[in-house]
Amino acid sequence: NLNDPSTLPGEDVNGLDAADCSGIANGIYRSESVDFVVFDECGNGAVTNATFTISDTEPPVLDNCPTELLFTAAIGTCEAEVTLPAPTITDNCNGGTPRFAYSINGGIQITVDPIGPVTRTLPVGNYVITYFATDCAGNESTCLFFLGVNDLEPPTISCPDDLT
Repeated sequence: NLNDPSTLPGEDVNGLDAADCSGIANGIYRSESVDFVVFDECGNGAVTNATFTISDTEPPVLDNCPTELLFTAAIGTCEAEVTLPAPTITDNCNGGTPRFAYSINGGIQITVDPIGPVTRTLPVGNYVITYFATDCAGNESTCLFFLGVNDLEPPTISCPDDLT
């Protein structure tokens, strides 16, 4: 019954709901469905619905990405404990915290939550570390840097006694 407001669909929300980052949708920051109810002067009514969508196509800003990190393997081992610094991530939309992940040499993305420094043990070698920042709308920024784990311990050799 359109003449009884208690039976009308929807509710008065006084604005859009806060952004929900639980499911990232490409370019969609938030969306709200609104019911419109109209009456003419004879009391005839009609209802229609529209969905309003706020798009976000601007990726987050990823700062504090080093250019190179060098570590030395621990004495007697061929590996080092390395710490990757936490990036600073800012986004133009304030709905939720952007997701931070990293990868080593193009491998799988490892999510870091909450955002902070990452400590890992890596063997001697050279690595390319990529940081990823993704906002609620699925926009992504990346930066990469080089990381080296060096073995500075000279080898030792044991020689047999002189042979005659």
